Amino acid sequence: DFQQLKDRAMKSLLQMKRAGGLDRLAQEMASEKVSSRSRMPPKERVLRSLLEMKRSGELELLAQEMSDTQAKLEENALQLREISARMRRGSLDAKRSGELERIAGEMEQVLENKMQTIRERARRGLLRA
Repeated sequence: DFQQLKDRAMKSLLQMKRAGGLDRLAQEMASEKVSSRSRMPPKERVLRSLLEMKRSGELELLAQEMSDTQAKLEENALQLREISARMRRGSLDAKRSGELERIAGEMEQVLENKMQTIRERARRGLLRA
């Protein structure tokens, strides 16, 4: 008895699909859903949307994703604080030992050498012209 009902329903669906009635029915249902939603107050639409998300499991996935993201952000913030503290300590130690002045002098020398090279290239280029 149930199998016959199922077979008749499938035949009916196939006939509707072939005749285009299934697409028309789907469009009608979608337009009714949209028009009934547009008449609802915003608060009710939001609540219905949340309920649909809850039923589909999308809300739990979203909550889990937010939780994972929060944990990652907290981990990154902790790492950045540790790096910042190490850099501060390193900078203070380097300044105390005179290493910063030595590094600054080396950087100045390297920049001066590069400038000298660029000047020479520009001079040679101008002489060739």
